[in-house]
Amino acid sequence: MKAPDGKVKAQSPGKRAKQFLIIALLVLGALTLVAVAASAYLRSCLFPADYREMVKEIAGDNDIDPLMVAAVIFAESNFDEHAISRKDARGLMQILPETASEIAGKLGKKAFSVNELFDPETNIEFGCFYIAGLVEEFAQDHRLAIAAYNGGQTNVRRWLDESGKEGFAAVEECGFDQTRRYVKKVMIAWRVLRVINSMRKF
Repeated sequence: MKAPDGKVKAQSPGKRAKQFLIIALLVLGALTLVAVAASAYLRSCLFPADYREMVKEIAGDNDIDPLMVAAVIFAESNFDEHAISRKDARGLMQILPETASEIAGKLGKKAFSVNELFDPETNIEFGCFYIAGLVEEFAQDHRLAIAAYNGGQTNVRRWLDESGKEGFAAVEECGFDQTRRYVKKVMIAWRVLRVINSMRKF
């Protein structure tokens, strides 16, 4: 702004501070919108809306974190309920037919058919039951439970014996490369979901 004599008039410190505050608030608002949009996108990838209530209810019935279950499903099938692996693992949580038959027996489902593994509710029910058992078996060590879900309980116990180490350190030393990568993928997805969940409730 110019004064009547043609010279540029300096802004007062108070006015400059007010302008800086407005700019800072605008930038903060824009960053908040970006963060919200990014969290919504990540949430839709890692935990699609179609499965949230079902996973929350079934995981709750089994006393396990639904966000962990979502992370496992993301790693196993990327939420493809029709997925089939080369080893014939099926559905959202990639459950093998023989494992499913054992679970069905424990749950008292006498008329179970392996094709039911393509039903999201049945698959999640079986997967949550199995994970809950693993979490209990490995004394609430979730990384070991996740390793066992991927690499098998017998293998995880063997790795613990062979390494002489406790916890995931045994898997790091003796476990399959694929299992180590799998556990890390699940843990990262679970951690991201927990961060998002702290920002906005699922």
